[in-house]
Amino acid sequence: IFSTFIYNRSFLIPRSILIIDILLLILFLAASRLAWRVWRERQQETEENSIDKTKVLILGAADTGAKLLKYIRQFSPNYLVMGFIDDNPKLKKSHIMGVTVLGTHNDIPKLVQLLGVKEILVATRNISSEKLGHLVEICKSSGVKYKMITSVQDLSTREIHISKLKNIDINDLLG
Repeated sequence: IFSTFIYNRSFLIPRSILIIDILLLILFLAASRLAWRVWRERQQETEENSIDKTKVLILGAADTGAKLLKYIRQFSPNYLVMGFIDDNPKLKKSHIMGVTVLGTHNDIPKLVQLLGVKEILVATRNISSEKLGHLVEICKSSGVKYKMITSVQDLSTREIHISKLKNIDINDLLG
């Protein structure tokens, strides 16, 4: 049909109609998918504002932190992410998937009181045992729980997949 339409002018339809039709179909398909995704994310945001969820902060606003946020939104509806914590001063006040980077690990006691945070989720892959020990001390003095992600790296794509959250134990603190 396409070759007949292009080379044979027996049809009384202009050639530009074919191009306009394809562009309009692509536009309507993309718009419908976008509208569905926006509606679904708005629904999730309204569900997230429920009172019975555990308020958490994610330590690490890099790629692993963003993947943890996505993992929590999909598979852990009992967590409400209040913000990110990162020691990079350039990231402060930036947004990752709609969640703000609130400060550094030294701001944890202030943020715990201000936001009512109950847990800190550590989402940095290369954290030293000294820094992790300092973080544990800050969390204990602030009265919050702390957990660390266990991630699996896909060797073929070098992509990180979050497998679960675990409590930080003594082996994580040893060098």
